[in-house]
Amino acid sequence: MKPHIPLQPHVDFKAWADSFQALRFSPTATLHVDYHVERLTGISKHKKGLYPAALVPRQATNEDPDGLDYGFDAPGLADLKETHPNIIAAVVLKAAMAIVAVSRTGHSHALYNNFEAGRTRYPFVPASVEALSPEAFEAADVGGPVMEGVCNLIAVPREVTGIALLERMQVEQLELTRHAHAPLRRVIDALNADGSGDGDMIMETQSTQFLTWVPGMLGQYERLTNVQVAIRCVAGLVVVAGLGGVDAITYMISMRWDVANFSREKTQVYLADLQEAILWLTNKEYWGVPVGVLVEQLSQKA
Repeated sequence: MKPHIPLQPHVDFKAWADSFQALRFSPTATLHVDYHVERLTGISKHKKGLYPAALVPRQATNEDPDGLDYGFDAPGLADLKETHPNIIAAVVLKAAMAIVAVSRTGHSHALYNNFEAGRTRYPFVPASVEALSPEAFEAADVGGPVMEGVCNLIAVPREVTGIALLERMQVEQLELTRHAHAPLRRVIDALNADGSGDGDMIMETQSTQFLTWVPGMLGQYERLTNVQVAIRCVAGLVVVAGLGGVDAITYMISMRWDVANFSREKTQVYLADLQEAILWLTNKEYWGVPVGVLVEQLSQKA
């Protein structure tokens, strides 16, 4: 019998939220906003990269079950972790999503949004203030939604190799994580300021395809049973994913879709292509092969 140990409360979310609210227009916050504005300027020129398209107004899935849960092993992750330990499994998924998208659209870029967790530090706190009490501004245990939405505009040059694409996207991911707290509304307003509609394009991307990475999602727990994942958002495709399995090589993916423009059958085909892309990217035999080869293979099936 284990002795009774009182559970320690999480860090109050209000403190984090007050920091975000009070400092969202600070010079530090502006630096984060500027990063996103610089990389997303001109995004409205890539509307062709949106997948899946909405021919009629989108509608949240109302089927029962309301989604599609799927898992598969990617044995090549072990080799990838050994030879390229900087590349994380989530980036492999993001690259695979980009490849599948361009294989369907034929465009040079893929677009989708995702959540950045932002659980490193409190948002926008000046370094001089943090230095007074570094532990006080650590945000890993904050009891609340500290994430922010970000828009991914991913170039997929057909001539680059799979490993080069992964390396480039890993560098981009580190920057997205570093600038995770950038207030999305400020980014949208800044991009819309010139009348281009670039900011509105972020919201259109949000309703088209969305990814969130949840470590341990659909995994096995000692004292918990995952009964159901419920998501009822109006978006073309929603990908909720994580990594599990004894060897941490099992992708767990839960999908939702827009029933007015997509279907369970099309989602199953998309998942099959996503699995093929992940297995291709993690197979060391293909690391030196141009991604255009995979794009062509997938486009012939679509």
